[in-house]
Amino acid sequence: MVREWTFKRRDGSTFDGSMITSARYDPDGALVGFLYLVADITERRQREALLTRAAEHDPLTGLGNRTSLQHALGIAVSDESWHSTGRVLLFVDLDRFKQVNDTLGHAIGDAVLIAVAQRLTDAIRVGDLAVRLGGDEFVVLLSPTVTVDEGVRIANRIVASIGREFIIDDHTVHIGASVGLSLSHLDQTPEQLLQQADQAAYQAKHEGRGQIAVATP
Repeated sequence: MVREWTFKRRDGSTFDGSMITSARYDPDGALVGFLYLVADITERRQREALLTRAAEHDPLTGLGNRTSLQHALGIAVSDESWHSTGRVLLFVDLDRFKQVNDTLGHAIGDAVLIAVAQRLTDAIRVGDLAVRLGGDEFVVLLSPTVTVDEGVRIANRIVASIGREFIIDDHTVHIGASVGLSLSHLDQTPEQLLQQADQAAYQAKHEGRGQIAVATP
């Protein structure tokens, strides 16, 4: 039998370990005791944690990725708030970001994305999930208690924050963000909610960029 526990050394320090227990018998078949073998699995646990994080986080910005969003939406859709008060989703599409890559190069572009991720994190609250879908697209799943009006206020903070200039390696970079907001409702799938927010963001960009559009149910 193999069990994994947290073990304590004589000096009081602890480590993650696996313990194998095997029974010992005498020649007549009578149980005479047990043999315990303990192995330190701290490094294995650390590797597993790194792999798990890599699977659910964007390697550039450190935000969650599409996998983590799908996982969170899968949990959210089974919660009562999904079809009672609704869950608010923000789709954040950066404006003029392609020009940054085209004129200043991808290294500067990557630095801008990292800075955007930080500003996005600062604009939301504990309990909200920010992810980078890829490229210049980000999504925020707001906590269950957030209403549409509160979601609009958060979206405004995001637009204002990303609209401020970025100073990257002595370059002054001006971009912006268009945000689409959607609210979940009964029988709506996570994919439909995300698509609805994406379409609202497209509408916001079409209306002049730096705008917020609320998807109609």
